[in-house]
Amino acid sequence: MTNLIRTNQGVWSVGGEWIELASVREIHSIIVMLDDMGPLSLSMNELAHKGIIDTDEVPWIVSLHDLIVISRTIDHSAQFLEYLRRRRSRKLATMVNGVDELDMFMWFVNGGMYFEPDPRDVAAQLPIDRPIKASDLRRYEEQSPVRLGTLTDPLDAWFYSREGLSDTQAPKPIRQEEPWVEQYLTASESAKSPGWLRFGADLVGLSDSAQRDIEKNLKEQCHQARGGDVERSLTTHGTTSAGPWLLTAAAVPEGASIDHLPGYIDAKQYQTRSSRSMLLLYETDGSLSGSRYRGEPQRRTADRDAAIEVTPLRSLAATFNKVPPSARRSTRQLRGQRGKKNRRR
Repeated sequence: MTNLIRTNQGVWSVGGEWIELASVREIHSIIVMLDDMGPLSLSMNELAHKGIIDTDEVPWIVSLHDLIVISRTIDHSAQFLEYLRRRRSRKLATMVNGVDELDMFMWFVNGGMYFEPDPRDVAAQLPIDRPIKASDLRRYEEQSPVRLGTLTDPLDAWFYSREGLSDTQAPKPIRQEEPWVEQYLTASESAKSPGWLRFGADLVGLSDSAQRDIEKNLKEQCHQARGGDVERSLTTHGTTSAGPWLLTAAAVPEGASIDHLPGYIDAKQYQTRSSRSMLLLYETDGSLSGSRYRGEPQRRTADRDAAIEVTPLRSLAATFNKVPPSARRSTRQLRGQRGKKNRRR
């Protein structure tokens, strides 16, 4: 089905009606079962491990019950999309041994479910040649398999409390995002602004330290823009299983013109060969005021190449002077009925 959609940009419905899907940018194979499959829900992992499934992504088998629990627990749709991206990766399928889907989900909620990406794949998404460090390759190749234990105690406690099956009040498990990311997820999801889901997942996929670094830089731009007449901005980038992305966040003082910003972000996206780009606009007090999203890569032409060469942009060498921000987070300590569970990400 995935190959049919990618090849034909659509599918025929059971009733013989053509469903146009040309605008779809990500396709995820999900098999929803009425019955609780238990360990069998992770059977695709074993098929990937044995080499029977040799694609970069594996289908996700999930029971209807577990899908409902996840949907009621997760706060933002973008977080669910990021869960899907990680859950369906071949690396996770071949490195994780577990018996319950909700243990996997709670691993994600608490900052886990992450493996170092192949540095060769990261390098392939960058528009410049970057030597691959032996230490990065070794860290990727020497990652240890993970055996998940019981991580669902906080989830069970919350559900029992929510359904009136326990007198003990328990908080809902929450995947923590930094305030500026939470602000974007809430505002964009409410408005369904362009890019709200896909780019929201890109931001969710950042590590807590990467989110904090961007927030610190954004606050500095807001401070510098106060009392001025021009915007102050930061630009950063990232790589994901769904391709490279570009973000520009601009603090705009009252009365300042932003007419040039769409042209700048388009030029920067073209220069960096990013598959998508987002421009976020902020008031000088840090409140999000608008956004502009481009969700597909730009067509390469000789004329456009020549124009970018003379456009006053920061060089690629300066833009990519360090590796893209990490997705690794510090996992919170978990305690289960079978003892202490503290998993590394």
